[in-house]
Amino acid sequence: MKTFDFEQMYTNIELDALVEKMDEVVALGFRKQRELTRDTVLELSLDGEHKWLRNKHPVHKNSAKRVYVDEAVLRRWIDYLVRNTYLHVGSELVVQQRVGLPMGTNCAVHLANYFLFGYEYDFVHRAVSAGKREVLEAFRWTLRFIDDLVSVDNPLFRPFCYFDITDVTDGLAGIYPKFLNLKEESNSELEVDYIDTTIYRVDGVGPYRTRVFDKRDKPPLLGLETDKFPHASSFLSSRSKYGVLTGQLHRFLRINSTKSQYAWWHKRMIRELSKKGYSPHLLRSYSGRFVTGHRYMYGLPRGKKPYIKWLNYLMDVKEHSLTPPPLHGGNANRGPS
Repeated sequence: MKTFDFEQMYTNIELDALVEKMDEVVALGFRKQRELTRDTVLELSLDGEHKWLRNKHPVHKNSAKRVYVDEAVLRRWIDYLVRNTYLHVGSELVVQQRVGLPMGTNCAVHLANYFLFGYEYDFVHRAVSAGKREVLEAFRWTLRFIDDLVSVDNPLFRPFCYFDITDVTDGLAGIYPKFLNLKEESNSELEVDYIDTTIYRVDGVGPYRTRVFDKRDKPPLLGLETDKFPHASSFLSSRSKYGVLTGQLHRFLRINSTKSQYAWWHKRMIRELSKKGYSPHLLRSYSGRFVTGHRYMYGLPRGKKPYIKWLNYLMDVKEHSLTPPPLHGGNANRGPS
């Protein structure tokens, strides 16, 4: 298992390559839509709604609340946006950004994401055309989220990292352009951390499992005081504040493969919110409602008695250890009694 990160991705993107690849992605999107519905125009509303239209009619005029975009217009907009970024330095100096995207702008993350997708789609298309089924199968468990990648059981990922590598299997070129520096973050047969998830195999054997990962639990953020959740005295509505618990419990249930891991994170959340002045009664109420709605969790037996016992265990933060259950060893997957 390996994880990777595009080092300084936003500031290293070459604008000519970005415009060219975005042209291809936009053309692909409109072509697929034409094949499905014959629509050629996208209507965008100020409220975020959108719909496809067959053609743009004279009555379809751009206004403050609604605009109509076809393939050529969207490509022209992206080209203008990318090539017209200026920085004002001091009182007199104005410079134009010629390399890279400014981080933090509304569309930067989307442009970067579609930019990388364009190269990945092109690689898959070339592999399919060349009949390289073994290459495609090797990439089944290679995933990317924005600038973070994880690759599991894929010996071909490194050889196919970059587009200029063409001597791996009968001249099939790789994926990404060389100006993007793909840095290996971790490499282990036991466990790797990816985004908010730890992927692991117990003692390096058996099926792959997952548990929640928090960067605060490892250097360099270990021991750093952070304030993630709103205080009970904040002016947010009670439903919004306690809804944080429900949202996090959904995340814990979705990510944690084992009962013991889920229980530890549930207890940790109760502990953190209790320190912020949240009502124990309401925390138990929201936890009980969640457990009731997910009685299938980790093979929880039917009936009121097992439910009460499980809920009591989850709410007993005095038994909460600061160290999560081990991922490896004989008791790695033993759930609470």
